[in-house]
Amino acid sequence: MLCESLSIRERAEFQAPIVATMMYQSTFTILSESDSWYRIRYVGMERTVEGWIRSEYVIKNPQYYTASGETPAYAHNASNAKRVGLIDAGTQLVIIADIDGYYIVSLRGASAFIKK
Repeated sequence: MLCESLSIRERAEFQAPIVATMMYQSTFTILSESDSWYRIRYVGMERTVEGWIRSEYVIKNPQYYTASGETPAYAHNASNAKRVGLIDAGTQLVIIADIDGYYIVSLRGASAFIKK
């Protein structure tokens, strides 16, 4: 999941009632796909929920970057770019893309660039 939180909806429509909310790095099972929606099963702390989420906020079978030491994260792909975070050693982040010597990673529901 590529955002801080994601609404699970009753139907594959933006106006459909929300049945639950998942937080960043939650895991779930994709049951089916329809246009730009996934029907999912999410096992939360209190209950199991089935519903619909937008596919654009999800990376199937993600690859991960693991920081080997304190690692700066930048606003764009240049080491003189504004730093948007400092990643602790051992932190695992979802890789969104690999471009021009940088990984674009999902960082607290936003994206950031980390030099390879």
